[in-house]
Amino acid sequence: VALGKQVGADLLLATDPDADRLGVAVKNAEGTYETLTGNQLGALLLDYILSKTDQRILPNARMIKTIVTSELGRAIASSYGVKTIDTLTGFKYIGEKINEFDYTGETFLFGYEESYGYLMTTFVRDKDGVHAAIKTCEMAEHWRRQGLSLLDALDKLYERHGFYREAVDDLTLEGKSGVEKINAIINRFRNENFQAFGSLKALYKEDYLKSEKVNLLIKNDIESLHLPKENVVKYILEDRCWLCLRPSGTEPKIKWYFGAYGETEAEVNKRFTMLKETLYRLIVEETTTPINE
Repeated sequence: VALGKQVGADLLLATDPDADRLGVAVKNAEGTYETLTGNQLGALLLDYILSKTDQRILPNARMIKTIVTSELGRAIASSYGVKTIDTLTGFKYIGEKINEFDYTGETFLFGYEESYGYLMTTFVRDKDGVHAAIKTCEMAEHWRRQGLSLLDALDKLYERHGFYREAVDDLTLEGKSGVEKINAIINRFRNENFQAFGSLKALYKEDYLKSEKVNLLIKNDIESLHLPKENVVKYILEDRCWLCLRPSGTEPKIKWYFGAYGETEAEVNKRFTMLKETLYRLIVEETTTPINE
């Protein structure tokens, strides 16, 4: 940011040390830098790539995202007639899907996850911050020639598809008792069949340990999930909202992701805040009282 101010940069880009993730900040109308979330940059790249793709390819094309990545990507892909495929969290699952396309004949066009990982080629089958940086610069120049920044381009996406907002929170619970508490929290969401979260009705519960999708509105309506087994529970809510819980694979933490949708910015912000507060009460405040497993 300091260097950007010094040289008057419109765009800031940074990778992590092994250059597989990319972060981007954009100068706004006030002259300060706004950082794009991983979901926002992914949506922008997806729309740009699809807009430049031969339309004859699109019916057989596939976009891949993880189950905790924004639903804005699905809306963008659908508007181009492109099918979205969901995978579990972790880019290895996206790479595995691309490997399957070698045999199914489907065409991979773009894959991403909310944690700043992007892939737009098949010669690399893991998240690629170098290629993402090059494509982001190309995309920024495309919009700049129209007198727009990437923030302006993002506003155009919201105008077309509605407003989406997502976040991830976590709680550290160390030691043996921490592991037990994490499992108890996840098992509560797995076993209780919540009917609503705040004012949002729950429609489906996806349990990736049991490999089943439960219709919460119709008794005994259960579908199979054809993904690897993981200790993950996801609720699909009305109005394109959702939440998902899983234990961290590397730290003594429980992580919960959530996403809200609204036709206006005010509506999405209201739902987002309500979901954030509701989940905090259910997960964080519940850790001070016994939880039935």
